[in-house]
Amino acid sequence: MNSMDKPEAIIITMPVKFLIDLSMSSWENIASFNKKNHILNGYRIYLYQMKATIADENSYWIHKMNNIPTVEVVYCYITVLGSIIYRANIGGFEPGGHKIFPDGRDCYAKNWMILTHPFIKANPRIPMRGFQGFRYSEILF
Repeated sequence: MNSMDKPEAIIITMPVKFLIDLSMSSWENIASFNKKNHILNGYRIYLYQMKATIADENSYWIHKMNNIPTVEVVYCYITVLGSIIYRANIGGFEPGGHKIFPDGRDCYAKNWMILTHPFIKANPRIPMRGFQGFRYSEILF
């Protein structure tokens, strides 16, 4: 992205800790799972939850954030395990606080980002190393 261009999107990373927490909160939590198995199980659960969100046009995804963009952006690209796999519209931001999710996870955030339809799958996936926070981006797809 040229430094003179106004960004139209941000990129976020779903942290490995998020995937482990998803795995630990599932009814399939198997005590014998090692860290790698919890990450893979959490990734499978994440994909299942995202597919359910995509299937219901009235649903949305909430992502916790420390800081919110200071530039108005339209899209959010979602990175998981080294690849951008989805793009969603940014519906807005809410002040932080505690939220309890349907899968039982109790989370706190300084800010919440609401991701709305359409959720577009990257085809092919775009390699992207994970990072904390968000990065501004041009439109990728």
